[in-house]
Amino acid sequence: MHYQDDSHAQATADILNSHPDCTLLCRDEHSYETARALFNKCRLFLYPDIVTSLIGNIKLPEYSRKGVLFCMRNDKEAFHRPEAIEQLRRKLEEFITTEQTDTTVDIPPGEVIADRKKILHSTFDYFSRFQAVVTDRYHGTIFSLIGNTPVIVLNSSDHKLASGVQWFPESFSRHVYFAETLDQVPGYVQHIVDQPPKEPLPPYFSTEYYDHLLEKLHFPHT
Repeated sequence: MHYQDDSHAQATADILNSHPDCTLLCRDEHSYETARALFNKCRLFLYPDIVTSLIGNIKLPEYSRKGVLFCMRNDKEAFHRPEAIEQLRRKLEEFITTEQTDTTVDIPPGEVIADRKKILHSTFDYFSRFQAVVTDRYHGTIFSLIGNTPVIVLNSSDHKLASGVQWFPESFSRHVYFAETLDQVPGYVQHIVDQPPKEPLPPYFSTEYYDHLLEKLHFPHT
């Protein structure tokens, strides 16, 4: 949650605060504190991104993993220059293959709505074919973990990734690495590929958070 224009923030606050039954799930401390200041008539919970509830809950085929997948922003919010990422890929390709993608898909919205589950599972399947993922996308991080693929999280232009990785418990430490600089990435990749295959991650986020969400919201069970 980030507003560059105070008038937009106030307009949103006026709308949400006029609905007393509005509940917001804020996925990081920064967003939570922003919401506390703006949306004082709403009920607020500090809660992990809902996509984390799929970690440990999706059964994917066992592949012979190969190479490193770069999942990088390709828009105005990108923090790392494309030339720097290309140079990093060339350095890694001295000892391992690489590919590059993004979390955005070039599929018409109607097709996504009609076949959402198939498209998502195809994406998770793709991420599960690699030995490691390097990403500046928070959902790239989550998709990697759904595929039980170790992920190197790059510093980004905003708070999303630095705050997002704080949700992962100690039991995820062999799967999630945070790189302050691009220079740290080759060492992390080498460390990951030198390790034995990773045990499947537990369904931590569904067990600790989303299995209890209806109770916290006081919705009747259906």
